[in-house]
Amino acid sequence: MSHNNWSALSEAADNITITVTNAGSVDQLNTIAGRTSAANITLDSTITDDLYNFIQTADNSSNTTKFAKVLSHTTNEPIVLNSYTVTSNNNVTAINALLAAAEAGVTGTITDDNGSELLNTTVDLTTTTDDSITVDVGTVNPTADNLAELKKLADQAGITRINGDLTISAADVDTIAGYNNLTTSNNYINFVLDTSVSVSQAATIAGKTSGTVAYDAGISDSLSAFASASARTTNFNNALAKDDTVDITVTGTQTTADHISALNLIVAGQ
Repeated sequence: MSHNNWSALSEAADNITITVTNAGSVDQLNTIAGRTSAANITLDSTITDDLYNFIQTADNSSNTTKFAKVLSHTTNEPIVLNSYTVTSNNNVTAINALLAAAEAGVTGTITDDNGSELLNTTVDLTTTTDDSITVDVGTVNPTADNLAELKKLADQAGITRINGDLTISAADVDTIAGYNNLTTSNNYINFVLDTSVSVSQAATIAGKTSGTVAYDAGISDSLSAFASASARTTNFNNALAKDDTVDITVTGTQTTADHISALNLIVAGQ
């Protein structure tokens, strides 16, 4: 079909079945919707665009006129949101509006440079089970509220990956330990520990992330937490798997041959 003939078609006069074979923007699909009275345009791919081509900037809540037109001519078509960096609560509100309006889920990556939007308590990012959202919470030394917001992200099936760089304490490790839905499957946060941790705490945070862990203030514990005379403990090995140059402090007095054997095994692991 030539461009001139295509332009002559109208929603009012022409009932044409249309299939779009690759990803279309809101503007492109709106144009197509205006060329047929058929109830549905079939998409073999996705509706792919920037956030504010879907949602109005005026209120960060309403569908744009073009997106509303596209929705009226499609059924259960997946959406790809182009990568977006949030800089205000309004941005999160707009993303939530898109996630709610989508009929077949949204795939996308949402970045927050310092956690000020994704980890605040004002507006929570709210996904659906149909979504596949990657979030990057940025570089953060988290407060208790920030950590509580991290749990809310991890608890959502629609958030499939969490990236970021967090500096945390031993007390924070104890808090994160209770986040059952924050696992190596969805958690790719890199953690830096700025206080000394026990072997158990070191292993706990190591087992919570597919990212890196740096025990910058070392691991301090009794000898038995690190090793016996014949083997290093599983917890210590798990910690070493993340950071094998960590500084070690063994508390207590070591006097026996078994103690020396255990100390040698600790050193050999580094």
